[in-house]
Amino acid sequence: MNFLRSSLSLIFLFASAWLTACSDSPDRVRTSCGAVNSDGELVNPVDRDQGEPIIITSFSRGNLVTVRERDSKDLLLVVLHGLAEVTDPFLVQQAEEFIFSETSDGVFFPATEGCTIDSDTLTELLPGQIFFEDGRSLSEELLAMGLAHTTEDDDCDSERIRNCFQGIELESSFDNAGEES
Repeated sequence: MNFLRSSLSLIFLFASAWLTACSDSPDRVRTSCGAVNSDGELVNPVDRDQGEPIIITSFSRGNLVTVRERDSKDLLLVVLHGLAEVTDPFLVQQAEEFIFSETSDGVFFPATEGCTIDSDTLTELLPGQIFFEDGRSLSEELLAMGLAHTTEDDDCDSERIRNCFQGIELESSFDNAGEES
Protein backbone atom coordinates (compact mmCIF):
# COMPACT_ATOMS: atom_id res chain seq x y z
CA MET A 1 0.00 0.00 0.00
CA ASN A 2 2.86 2.39 0.83
CA PHE A 3 4.45 1.61 -2.55
CA LEU A 4 1.19 2.50 -4.32
CA ARG A 5 0.88 5.70 -2.32
CA SER A 6 4.49 6.67 -3.02
CA SER A 7 4.10 5.90 -6.71
CA LEU A 8 0.92 7.96 -6.98
CA SER A 9 2.53 10.84 -5.10
CA LEU A 10 5.51 10.84 -7.45
CA ILE A 11 3.27 10.69 -10.51
CA PHE A 12 1.22 13.67 -9.29
CA LEU A 13 4.37 15.57 -8.30
CA PHE A 14 6.00 15.16 -11.72
CA ALA A 15 2.72 15.81 -13.52
CA SER A 16 2.16 19.00 -11.53
CA ALA A 17 5.67 20.25 -12.26
CA TRP A 18 5.26 19.47 -15.96
CA LEU A 19 1.84 21.08 -16.14
CA THR A 20 3.02 24.20 -14.37
CA ALA A 21 5.95 24.49 -16.75
CA CYS A 22 3.60 24.20 -19.72
CA SER A 23 1.27 26.98 -18.56
CA ASP A 24 3.28 29.71 -20.23
CA SER A 25 0.45 31.61 -21.87
CA PRO A 26 -1.85 33.89 -19.87
CA ASP A 27 -4.59 33.11 -22.40
CA ARG A 28 -4.49 29.38 -21.65
CA VAL A 29 -5.02 27.52 -18.40
CA ARG A 30 -3.53 24.07 -17.84
CA THR A 31 -4.54 22.07 -14.78
CA SER A 32 -4.31 18.42 -13.80
CA CYS A 33 -7.57 17.56 -15.55
CA GLY A 34 -8.66 20.47 -17.75
CA ALA A 35 -12.34 20.76 -18.66
CA VAL A 36 -14.96 19.29 -20.97
CA ASN A 37 -15.58 21.92 -23.64
CA SER A 38 -18.79 22.88 -25.43
CA ASP A 39 -18.14 20.14 -28.04
CA GLY A 40 -18.05 17.49 -25.29
CA GLU A 41 -14.29 16.98 -25.60
CA LEU A 42 -11.83 16.95 -22.71
CA VAL A 43 -9.33 19.76 -23.29
CA ASN A 44 -6.19 20.75 -21.44
CA PRO A 45 -5.06 23.50 -21.62
CA VAL A 46 -8.28 25.49 -21.69
CA ASP A 47 -8.47 28.77 -23.63
CA ARG A 48 -9.60 31.56 -21.30
CA ASP A 49 -11.53 33.24 -24.12
CA GLN A 50 -13.79 30.18 -24.31
CA GLY A 51 -15.03 30.94 -20.80
CA GLU A 52 -17.33 33.52 -19.26
CA PRO A 53 -15.81 35.90 -16.67
CA ILE A 54 -17.88 35.49 -13.50
CA ILE A 55 -18.14 36.46 -9.86
CA ILE A 56 -19.04 33.67 -7.41
CA THR A 57 -21.98 34.75 -5.26
CA SER A 58 -22.87 31.56 -3.35
CA PHE A 59 -21.99 27.91 -2.90
CA SER A 60 -24.15 25.01 -1.69
CA ARG A 61 -24.57 21.23 -1.80
CA GLY A 62 -20.86 20.77 -2.41
CA ASN A 63 -21.25 21.11 -6.16
CA LEU A 64 -23.67 23.98 -6.82
CA VAL A 65 -22.32 27.48 -7.40
CA THR A 66 -24.33 30.61 -8.07
CA VAL A 67 -22.36 33.03 -10.20
CA ARG A 68 -22.98 36.43 -11.74
CA GLU A 69 -21.67 37.16 -15.18
CA ARG A 70 -19.07 39.87 -14.67
CA ASP A 71 -20.38 42.18 -17.40
CA SER A 72 -24.07 41.83 -16.52
CA LYS A 73 -26.38 41.20 -13.62
CA ASP A 74 -27.43 37.79 -14.92
CA LEU A 75 -27.16 34.95 -12.39
CA LEU A 76 -26.28 31.42 -13.44
CA LEU A 77 -26.70 28.24 -11.42
CA VAL A 78 -23.64 26.12 -12.13
CA VAL A 79 -23.20 22.50 -11.13
CA LEU A 80 -19.51 21.65 -10.94
CA HIS A 81 -19.18 19.13 -13.74
CA GLY A 82 -18.15 15.70 -12.51
CA LEU A 83 -18.70 16.40 -8.81
CA ALA A 84 -21.38 14.79 -6.66
CA GLU A 85 -23.67 16.51 -4.21
CA VAL A 86 -22.14 16.56 -0.71
CA THR A 87 -24.52 15.85 2.16
CA ASP A 88 -22.09 16.53 5.03
CA PRO A 89 -22.80 20.13 6.14
CA PHE A 90 -19.31 20.44 7.67
CA LEU A 91 -17.63 19.67 4.33
CA VAL A 92 -19.91 22.12 2.51
CA GLN A 93 -19.11 24.83 5.06
CA GLN A 94 -15.36 24.16 4.77
CA ALA A 95 -15.58 24.32 0.97
CA GLU A 96 -17.54 27.58 1.10
CA GLU A 97 -14.99 29.11 3.48
CA PHE A 98 -12.17 28.08 1.15
CA ILE A 99 -13.88 29.54 -1.92
CA PHE A 100 -14.58 32.91 -0.36
CA SER A 101 -11.16 33.12 1.31
CA GLU A 102 -9.59 32.93 -2.14
CA THR A 103 -11.40 35.27 -4.50
CA SER A 104 -14.85 35.51 -5.92
CA ASP A 105 -13.57 36.24 -9.43
CA GLY A 106 -13.19 33.45 -11.92
CA VAL A 107 -13.98 32.08 -15.34
CA PHE A 108 -16.83 29.66 -16.06
CA PHE A 109 -16.35 27.07 -18.79
CA PRO A 110 -19.67 25.45 -19.70
CA ALA A 111 -19.57 21.77 -20.61
CA THR A 112 -21.19 20.24 -23.71
CA GLU A 113 -23.19 22.94 -25.49
CA GLY A 114 -26.94 22.78 -24.94
CA CYS A 115 -26.67 20.31 -22.08
CA THR A 116 -28.39 21.19 -18.82
CA ILE A 117 -29.20 19.19 -15.71
CA ASP A 118 -32.69 19.23 -14.24
CA SER A 119 -32.94 19.98 -10.54
CA ASP A 120 -35.61 19.73 -7.89
CA THR A 121 -35.74 23.54 -7.73
CA LEU A 122 -37.48 23.82 -11.12
CA THR A 123 -34.33 25.42 -12.44
CA GLU A 124 -31.95 23.97 -14.98
CA LEU A 125 -28.36 23.77 -13.86
CA LEU A 126 -25.48 24.52 -16.20
CA PRO A 127 -22.68 21.95 -15.87
CA GLY A 128 -19.14 23.18 -16.23
CA GLN A 129 -15.88 24.08 -14.57
CA ILE A 130 -14.92 27.23 -12.71
CA PHE A 131 -11.32 28.37 -12.71
CA PHE A 132 -9.97 31.00 -10.35
CA GLU A 133 -8.27 34.03 -11.91
CA ASP A 134 -4.86 32.47 -11.19
CA GLY A 135 -5.77 29.42 -13.30
CA ARG A 136 -6.57 26.89 -10.57
CA SER A 137 -9.61 24.67 -11.06
CA LEU A 138 -12.20 25.01 -8.28
CA SER A 139 -13.23 21.36 -8.68
CA GLU A 140 -9.66 20.09 -8.52
CA GLU A 141 -8.93 22.21 -5.44
CA LEU A 142 -12.03 20.90 -3.63
CA LEU A 143 -11.17 17.29 -4.52
CA ALA A 144 -7.55 17.70 -3.41
CA MET A 145 -8.69 19.01 -0.01
CA GLY A 146 -11.17 16.16 0.45
CA LEU A 147 -14.11 18.58 0.34
CA ALA A 148 -15.75 17.10 -2.76
CA HIS A 149 -16.38 13.72 -4.36
CA THR A 150 -16.74 12.57 -7.94
CA THR A 151 -20.13 11.64 -9.31
CA GLU A 152 -21.04 8.36 -10.97
CA ASP A 153 -23.59 10.12 -13.19
CA ASP A 154 -22.68 10.61 -16.83
CA ASP A 155 -24.48 13.92 -17.27
CA CYS A 156 -23.22 16.07 -20.13
CA ASP A 157 -20.10 13.98 -20.84
CA SER A 158 -18.86 14.09 -17.22
CA GLU A 159 -17.41 10.60 -17.71
CA ARG A 160 -14.69 12.25 -19.82
CA ILE A 161 -13.24 14.03 -16.79
CA ARG A 162 -14.21 11.53 -14.07
CA ASN A 163 -11.08 9.33 -14.21
CA CYS A 164 -8.80 12.31 -13.73
CA PHE A 165 -10.95 13.63 -10.89
CA GLN A 166 -10.95 10.18 -9.27
CA GLY A 167 -7.13 10.25 -9.33
CA ILE A 168 -7.12 13.54 -7.41
CA GLU A 169 -9.74 12.18 -5.01
CA LEU A 170 -7.69 9.01 -4.44
CA GLU A 171 -4.52 11.01 -3.77
CA SER A 172 -6.48 13.16 -1.32
CA SER A 173 -7.76 10.10 0.55
CA PHE A 174 -4.18 8.79 0.88
CA ASP A 175 -3.00 12.18 2.15
CA ASN A 176 -5.87 12.40 4.66
CA ALA A 177 -5.29 8.81 5.84
CA GLY A 178 -1.63 9.66 6.48
CA GLU A 179 -2.62 12.67 8.58
CA GLU A 180 -4.93 10.56 10.76
CA SER A 181 -2.24 7.95 11.59
